[in-house]
Amino acid sequence: MPGRVYTYDREGRRNPPPRKGPSNRTRRIITVTIAILLLVLIIVLIAHGCSKHNKRHDDYIETTQPSQSQSVPQESSSGKVIQQNMFQDLRSDYNLPYCITVNTAQNVVTVYTRSTPNGPYNKAVKAFICSTGLNGGTRPGAHYTVGPIHESWHSLVGGVTGQYCTRIYDGILFHSVPYTAQNKGSLQPGEYNKLGSPASHGCIRMTVAGVKWIFDNCPAGTYVVISNNASDPMPLGKPKAQKVPSSTTDPRYGWDPTDPDPANPWSKV
Repeated sequence: MPGRVYTYDREGRRNPPPRKGPSNRTRRIITVTIAILLLVLIIVLIAHGCSKHNKRHDDYIETTQPSQSQSVPQESSSGKVIQQNMFQDLRSDYNLPYCITVNTAQNVVTVYTRSTPNGPYNKAVKAFICSTGLNGGTRPGAHYTVGPIHESWHSLVGGVTGQYCTRIYDGILFHSVPYTAQNKGSLQPGEYNKLGSPASHGCIRMTVAGVKWIFDNCPAGTYVVISNNASDPMPLGKPKAQKVPSSTTDPRYGWDPTDPDPANPWSKV
């Protein structure tokens, strides 16, 4: 074997032998190891991101699903299209957002809109539980509403008062269940618990949320058809009726569960 070759500097001192770099095999091992580490790091980061996303999704589900202590929904919302024409006598120039049916046989109010531009009002978008007139007090017929009565409270038959009144014709209104005073804590619980069955003198009683929706969204001239047709398709069905406590010691006594007022004790249950 040839001997080791040394080099010397200008002063005759021997230079240290040069260090050998890593071999090609070693370089390949290092490169592969780094690549594996990077791949593991990417997998860990992706898994961590998915875990956070799933947690956010689970939190969303938990916060949006109603708890058993919350009130029963008393309206239905959807977009179901029916084939039957519920508004055959509607004026050809009618162009308001909604038409309404009141089914006195079922005590349900259903709101329809157009399913296509300029098409028929055959898409059910809202259904509300209600109480219509006792002993046929709510007469069948078709009407263009007089419109919202622009006051928070309105005097009703019997010395009581109601919220969010919209006049259909004459003395027939959409309004809340009666209150004994202009006080949101003075709702008559016995009358509220009759929602879903006839109970009024002829008006259409509804929850505060329901009657407020009509007050806010259905202007004067909205077409309303009142019928006692038990075969009414009611595409959104009959919403459930929430029962309210009759005990004056209950902190929720005298309040409509659907009233959006921030002071409503039902919102704190």
